[in-house]
Amino acid sequence: MKFLHMIPPSSRTMGSMVEMIEEYFPEGEHQFYSTKRIPVADKLSEKEIYTMTGQNRFAKAGNVMKALSEADHIIWHGLFYPDRFMLFLFTCRRFLRKSTWVIWGLDLHSWKDEKKTLRSRLVNFINDRVRAAFKTAVVVFPTDKEVYESRYKGKCFVAPYPMSAEAFGRMEGRRHALPRANGKIFVQVAHNSYPFNHHLDVIETISHFDTEKTHYIFPMSYGNEKTWPGHIQGYEKEVVDLARDLFGQRAHFLKKLISKEAYNDFLWNMDIAIFPANRQNGVGNIIKLLYMGNKVFLSRDNPVYGYFKSQGIEIGAFESLEELTEEEFLQMPDSTVARQWVIDHYHPLSAARAWDQLFSCFTDASPLLRELEGVQPEVVMDENYAYPRKKNYLCLLPYYSRSVPVTCNRVCLMGADNFAIRWAGNIRRSLPRYVPAGFISDTVETLNDKIGALDVIGTTGQLLALADDQRIVATIEDPKERARFIDYLEENEIDVDPILSASSWVWPDAEVGEGSLVGPGSIVQFGTNLGRGVLIEDSYLGVCCTVGDCVTVMSGCRIGDGVTLGEGATIGPNVIIEDGAIIEPYTVVTR
Repeated sequence: MKFLHMIPPSSRTMGSMVEMIEEYFPEGEHQFYSTKRIPVADKLSEKEIYTMTGQNRFAKAGNVMKALSEADHIIWHGLFYPDRFMLFLFTCRRFLRKSTWVIWGLDLHSWKDEKKTLRSRLVNFINDRVRAAFKTAVVVFPTDKEVYESRYKGKCFVAPYPMSAEAFGRMEGRRHALPRANGKIFVQVAHNSYPFNHHLDVIETISHFDTEKTHYIFPMSYGNEKTWPGHIQGYEKEVVDLARDLFGQRAHFLKKLISKEAYNDFLWNMDIAIFPANRQNGVGNIIKLLYMGNKVFLSRDNPVYGYFKSQGIEIGAFESLEELTEEEFLQMPDSTVARQWVIDHYHPLSAARAWDQLFSCFTDASPLLRELEGVQPEVVMDENYAYPRKKNYLCLLPYYSRSVPVTCNRVCLMGADNFAIRWAGNIRRSLPRYVPAGFISDTVETLNDKIGALDVIGTTGQLLALADDQRIVATIEDPKERARFIDYLEENEIDVDPILSASSWVWPDAEVGEGSLVGPGSIVQFGTNLGRGVLIEDSYLGVCCTVGDCVTVMSGCRIGDGVTLGEGATIGPNVIIEDGAIIEPYTVVTR
C-alpha cells in the first residue's frame, strides 16, 4: 500500500506531521508531494519530498498526474489550490474516489466566494462538488466533524496534527515560569489579519483594562488577501489606526512570519490571548497557550469554546470581557486539565493512534503502534527551557519594521550593568545587520525601563535555549570573567562567531577571534589580529597589531601600527597609543 500525501511546502505546518509518520508507520508506505517548490531552508524531512517539476505547464501536469496515478490512496492536506487545479480535480474524479480530504479551518468555513458573478458561482460549484466527492475526510479538531457531516456524506475521522516531542519538552519547561519581573502584561489579539477575527471589537472592549504596563501584539503577517473571498479593503489600516490611537506605541503589529520555534517562544511570553472568531480558528495557537498556562478568551459562538468547557478546561468568554474587573482579567488559569488534554491529543504517540484509525481502513494497522498498545505518552521536560520567569522584553522589531530583515542577527548581551548597556547601544547602532535582543543576568531581574523597553530576558541557565536563534556576546567588564564566559559558551557548543558592525571596516586578511565585537565606526587595518572576546568601540587599530584575548578598546582611541595589546588590557576612551608600543596584560590605560 502506498499513501501519497499532498502537502503545502512548509515545515511550519507539516514538519511534525511528517516526523510522526516517519517514526510510527512502516518505511516506504507514505510519500509526500507538494505542487509548489519547497525552499531549501524549509526542509521537511531527511527523506525525499517530491515536487511538481517540469520545463513547462504540460510537463508539470504530467508529473503530478503520474504521482497521483501511482498512489494507492491520496491524502489531501487542505484544498488550498488555484481554481484551475480544482477544475482538474473536478474533471478527474477517479483520483478523488481514492482520496481523503484533511480539513483545515479556512478550508471548511471560508472557501466560498461571496461575490454574485457568474465566475464566482461556477468556482463555488466546482469547489463544493470536489469536496463532496471525497469518501473519507479528516478534521483536525473535534468540533469540525459536526460541521462537515452537516454538509457532506463522507466518513469523517478526527485526527490532529501532532506537536513534536521536542516542542512538548520545551513547553513543559516554559509553563512553570513566574510572571515577568518588570510587571508588564502582553496581550495577543488573534493570530492573523482576517476580518472574521473582529480586531476592532477587541480593541474597543479591552481598552478599559489598559495600563501603561500593558502591551498589545497583533500578528498580521497574513490574512485578508485581495484574492480571499471575504476581503475588506483597508481593514488592516483601520485596525492599526484604532489601536495606535488608544494604546500608542504599546500596540505592535507583526507584519512578517516568525519562525516556528520563535513563534512558540512568542506564544509562551503572552499572558492573555483573545480569539473572537465565531468558528474554529487558530487552534494551533490556542492549545499551546493553554498548555503553557496562559489565559485564552474565545467567542461563545465558537464551538471550540463549548468543547473546551465540556472537557473541564478553563477558558474565558470574549463576550464577558466588559463585565470583568481588571483583577479578574489578569487572573491566570489553572492549566492542569488543559495540559493533560493537549498531551492526550497532540503528543506524537497520541496523534499517531488517531491517524492509524484512518490508515488502517486501507492497510494493516501500524506494527509499532500495536507494540506500544497501552503505553502512555510521556513528556520529558527540556531543562534548558525551564525559565524562572517570562521574558521582560520581546525582540519583535524584525517582524514589524520594513527596514530590519527577519534574517538579521539577534544579539543577547551578557550582563545588565552600565558596561553591558553601553555595548547594547553599539549593537543598536549596528542595525539592520544586528539588533539587541536583551540582557542575560544572574543578579539583575529587570532594568525597569532604564533604557527603554530593552530588558533582562533570562539567566545563564537559559543560554542554550536563547542560543537557538540568537547570538551571545560577552559584554563583561572584567576580562578574566569574560574569558571564563567564552570558555563556557565554547564548551556548550554555543555560537561565538565574531560580531562585525555594518558600519565598521575590518581589513579582509585581519583575523578576528571568537566572541569579539567590532562596533560601529571602528577600523581594523591589514595584518592586525584580534584574540577572543575583544570589544572595540568606534576606534582605529593600525596595521600589524596584535590584540590579546578579552581586550577592551573604548571609543575614540587610535592604536598605532605594530602595537601589542596584552591579554585583558583595557584602553580607555580617546587614548592614543604610539606605533610599536607594548601594553602589558591586564593593564588599564586611561591616557
